[in-house]
Amino acid sequence: MSRADVYTHKIAIPLTITVALTCLGNFDQLNDAAHADNARNQSMTFAIGQEALDSQQIDKCKKSISLLKSTSSGAVAGIALESRMLSKKGHFKEALAVLNQAISSHQNNATLLAERAQVYGYLDDEEKLIKDFRAASKCSNMNSDDCLVIVKGLSDYEKWDEALAIAQIGIKQKSPNGALYAQAGDVARKLNKLNLAEEFIEKALAIGPAKASTFQELASLHKVMKKWPAVVNDCKRLKKSITNAENHVTYARCLEMSGQANIELKHYEEAVADFSRAFKISPLKASILKERAIAYEKLGKSELAKKDIEAAKKIDNSF
Repeated sequence: MSRADVYTHKIAIPLTITVALTCLGNFDQLNDAAHADNARNQSMTFAIGQEALDSQQIDKCKKSISLLKSTSSGAVAGIALESRMLSKKGHFKEALAVLNQAISSHQNNATLLAERAQVYGYLDDEEKLIKDFRAASKCSNMNSDDCLVIVKGLSDYEKWDEALAIAQIGIKQKSPNGALYAQAGDVARKLNKLNLAEEFIEKALAIGPAKASTFQELASLHKVMKKWPAVVNDCKRLKKSITNAENHVTYARCLEMSGQANIELKHYEEAVADFSRAFKISPLKASILKERAIAYEKLGKSELAKKDIEAAKKIDNSF
């Protein structure tokens, strides 16, 4: 070997090691990214399958199930979706059999236990439902989606304290979803923990998606808390968050609450405007006219108030 070859060889070895170590570091990063992409793809496949199931496109749902079950990492999600499909068709015992077999192979899996709990719910077996939800909540692999299912399930049976405790575990995870925060807010409100409920619902809106129903829930909460300016602002925020708000019944409900808040704030002209917009969306709701009549009375417009009461009686004789 020539000196040049020896020199090149001596330089090449450390360079090769350096490049290898660098590549190894990059590989770890790429591997992490690949895992993240894979998880996102599986989540998307599951969402597509769930959407297909909700719209009665069973064949499309079955394709998502097959795709998920074709990989070891997606098998559990595929089984969960299969269980939902069977339950949707009313085949609850078949769904239970699928989940029982899967749980025997994947013990202490939060997703499968939570899914089985829901099937027990369809079968009106409350004892087993609660047992599975509790077991799922103690699994180390419980994610925020599992937590949402558990919290909703326990809430349906009015296990409020337990539901809130589990929700608070779920929202401490790395990627809690907005729906879990919204559900936690609902549970906190049931327990009369209004400030905590407000915190959770605001967080749900910040994470997104900012749903009209969540703004309505927040406005309703602020009304109970008598935070009148906040109620008015919630209505404005809702309008900005949805398209064609003037045709949206949820916006009408928020406008009604905004009108009530403006009466409390002695902003009577604004209250009339709120009720007028609400009635335009919901023209068969007599209570809106009754409330607008109150605002007209405060403005000294007795004739307009009288007309609203008479119109309300035509819609609903109880007025």
